[in-house]
Amino acid sequence: MKVLFVVPYFGLPGLMSDTLPGQLAKRGYDVEVVGYAKDKEKVIRSEDINIKFNFVDAISFSIPNFVTEFPYFLNLDKIIEQRQPDLIHINTLPFLTSIQSVHIAKKFGIPSILHVHGVIGIYNKVLDFAQYAFIRTLMRTAFRDVTLVICLTKNDAFEVQKFGCPHRKIRIIPNGVNVERFSPMQNSINNNLIFWGGRFIKQKGLEYLIRAMHIIVKTKPSIKLVMTGDGPLFPKISNMVKKFNLTENVIFLGFVHREKLLGIISSCSICVFPSLKEGMPFMLLEAMACGKPVIGSNIPGINDVITHGKNGILVPPRNSEALANAIMLLIKDTDL
Repeated sequence: MKVLFVVPYFGLPGLMSDTLPGQLAKRGYDVEVVGYAKDKEKVIRSEDINIKFNFVDAISFSIPNFVTEFPYFLNLDKIIEQRQPDLIHINTLPFLTSIQSVHIAKKFGIPSILHVHGVIGIYNKVLDFAQYAFIRTLMRTAFRDVTLVICLTKNDAFEVQKFGCPHRKIRIIPNGVNVERFSPMQNSINNNLIFWGGRFIKQKGLEYLIRAMHIIVKTKPSIKLVMTGDGPLFPKISNMVKKFNLTENVIFLGFVHREKLLGIISSCSICVFPSLKEGMPFMLLEAMACGKPVIGSNIPGINDVITHGKNGILVPPRNSEALANAIMLLIKDTDL
């Protein structure tokens, strides 16, 4: 079976190999991933050799501090016509590329799946309104023409129904984790080391994490936070670290290859996810697969995974003090 994955742009290096495209390729499916990339060689170096990559010509723009890439594909219809896949799997909502892909799939009579990794992001009043307008108008036609829609949580399923997606098309399938790569390691753990990984965007709640660190270092100056990833909000977070005199306590590693990520997570004592809005973060699942204590915001997508007091701690979103208290609780009581 030939499966064509469409992504707006390539983000975290190696993510395709560890998630659905890579897992299908390992099972013998003919997998090709189509998307926009500025650094094509970086994508190829970081991914599984069993996956084919096709880099689409696109017009793309970015908005500093908010949007990394927002592409419009220029030759997707020709690629699909040439490849003639049995199925087109489309990520994510809301992007112009999702609408393009659904309509092209319908044009060629190819079944399509729209995979929703969170419905509405958090940016500012103007961009938030633009998202709602985009989904209520343009995405309605995609919901009408797509074969199936995969949502990660019941909350996301409810949200897309409000925007016009027929209930009969929705399937709820949570994210998975590659336990062959992410599992507990027998290595030394630094009890003063906290981990966060992902994209530097507003909805990740990173400003509250930095404020929590500012609170913690007053009583525990040896504490350190390791942050992996990049994104449009990185300059703001970097400036906050300098403003609060946390340059000795916060370590930015940038994008880290998946093979090295396991070692970083395993060396940390706590993993934190202070998000304001989520689909279902891979990093959270991977940290838990590594046997790490986790702290996350009490929001859909995280509280679907963490049961407070059983397999992690949930804190109110946008609450730096509660986040700091939860971190200190785990630092003081390692038996938890």
